[in-house]
Amino acid sequence: MSGQTSGDATPRPRLTASRFKIMSPVGFTLFTGRVLWRYFVTGREIAGPGDNATFFHDATMDRGYPLLRPYQVLTRARWRRVARRNALIGVPAALLGMEALADIVEAPYHLFDAVPPTWTGVPWFDLLQGYAGAGTMAAGVIVVPKVKAAYDIRKPAREFIYPSVQVATKILGVPYRKREALRMLDLPKGWGEGGEEIPIDATMPRLFLPAVPLDASTKKRIVANVGARLGIPNPEGDWQEVGGRAHVTFRAFPLPPVKLDAAKVVPAIEAADVTHPVVGFAQGHMPVALDYEEESPHLLVSGGSGTGKSSLVRVVLSKRMSKGNGLIVLDFKRMSHPWAQGLSRDRALYFYKIPEIHDALVMLDQELTYRMHGPAELLGTHRPVDVLVEELNSLTAMLRDYWRERRAEIKRENAAAIKDDPYADVTEPPMLSPAVRTIALLVNLGRQVSMFVHVAGQRVSANALGANGGDIRENFQSRMIAKWTRKTWAMLTDVPYVVCPSGPRGIWALVQGDRVSIVRVPYLSDEEARTLALSGPDPAEPILSSVHGHARTIDGETVQADRLAGQRGQLVSLSRAADTLDLTLEALRIASKRDDAFPIRVEEGGPGKPNLYDLAALIEWREARYGRLELGPGGGS
Repeated sequence: MSGQTSGDATPRPRLTASRFKIMSPVGFTLFTGRVLWRYFVTGREIAGPGDNATFFHDATMDRGYPLLRPYQVLTRARWRRVARRNALIGVPAALLGMEALADIVEAPYHLFDAVPPTWTGVPWFDLLQGYAGAGTMAAGVIVVPKVKAAYDIRKPAREFIYPSVQVATKILGVPYRKREALRMLDLPKGWGEGGEEIPIDATMPRLFLPAVPLDASTKKRIVANVGARLGIPNPEGDWQEVGGRAHVTFRAFPLPPVKLDAAKVVPAIEAADVTHPVVGFAQGHMPVALDYEEESPHLLVSGGSGTGKSSLVRVVLSKRMSKGNGLIVLDFKRMSHPWAQGLSRDRALYFYKIPEIHDALVMLDQELTYRMHGPAELLGTHRPVDVLVEELNSLTAMLRDYWRERRAEIKRENAAAIKDDPYADVTEPPMLSPAVRTIALLVNLGRQVSMFVHVAGQRVSANALGANGGDIRENFQSRMIAKWTRKTWAMLTDVPYVVCPSGPRGIWALVQGDRVSIVRVPYLSDEEARTLALSGPDPAEPILSSVHGHARTIDGETVQADRLAGQRGQLVSLSRAADTLDLTLEALRIASKRDDAFPIRVEEGGPGKPNLYDLAALIEWREARYGRLELGPGGGS
């Protein structure tokens, strides 16, 4: 019973009723005894070809599945089978049988008032109940983890295991069986989830293959095709062959260092130019830079809370500020970038209140218009401006809500004005938020006039920028992604899926065009980022040209910018101009009727439609009467 049976041994004859005269009492008894003996004592199969497992040794061959059995050890040793059968059936049946036997034996003793044997007094049924309770608890301890494991494996099986095994069996020319797929591919826990469960030195997937001939070409095809379905770019395979079977362990591209050496990081960041700032480091402390010239003028940063979005943006923008770029931060959370707060207004502007962010974006719209349609001699000479939009999805929703309320307020004011005067100077506010519209315009047109958009968010979706958000998002050809899932990757990129090797915070995927780089982003403290931002020369001009006039030197000649270029040609009603001119609407209406120097209206109004004036002409009239007007964000006073 304990002897080892060789892998090529012929199986014992199948146990059938024809070997016994089963219809006879003796034959039936022998047949039943043989079945019970095999089932509860030896552990051999009652019927079928069986395998070559012995009582103490696991099987090395399963004749029921000749090809598609990836592991060499298939069926457990028979003692395990016997123990399981006795635990589930043998012991409960024995206890129940002893209880019944005790009742039968005690009956005649009780009839004659005699003392029955001692063993009949044992509470067999109580023991059975206790055994059942203990068995249930033990089964729970054993089964619940297995059920949980089966539940947890559903998603990785659907996304990785089944497609990978299916392509492997197709290459090998063997049948694909879904049930066997789970045995053929071993995945590390949490594979593809982008969570902390996968450290950067995690065990890689391993594929077990059936016993079929393998050549170099077949191995190469398996590594390339299965690796691609596992999300491993440029995969390599470590092959091991034992007997007729083989398995391959996949290796990914080199991962970035776990820790960065400050002596190598700081010089690389400082040496980079403004159009190629270093964003991270790959294996061997090789610096990886963004490309604002050839790839994309804008940057999209997507990562969950705590992934280090602020740290990444801090590295990039502080370096660009040191080269003279202006910075405008739109951060309704207020404290995402303390390093950029408190700087002089010719270096950085920081807005956190929704009304202020709205006005700042309107101001950026004017700047964009000025740079595109301003003096021809200034084209291409404007100071580069980086615009940072924090939490784009949430911010655009807040801006839409703000504009909905503001628009309703304007419409109420217009209705009241028309009620008093059918020819009142009113204008219908647009349906779309001007602020959200400006973000889309900056993304589409900003590159030509040196205005660069940097968007950060937990999950930047296309609908954040409106109906054409998907098309607008295509302008972000440089994308940084952290702790991604397959779904997030498909939403943000068009390149083949790369599994997330996340571990310690700071691992990011840089997708530029069709290239993917896995990098570790260096950490700069707020003080270090501020020092780097201020390390360049003092700005020679303000961030926004359209807000304050200033002189530029072009080819040795001084050219004076038009201070009101952003407002010139902008048609507004008197009600819209009142805040900018720091005058009441009533005062403007009186002046339009009594002051001969008041600007002539550009467009004639009518019932429900206001007269429109050139905003620059109104400002010049106001300054001629009351003195120079200090213009703030958006052209307001």
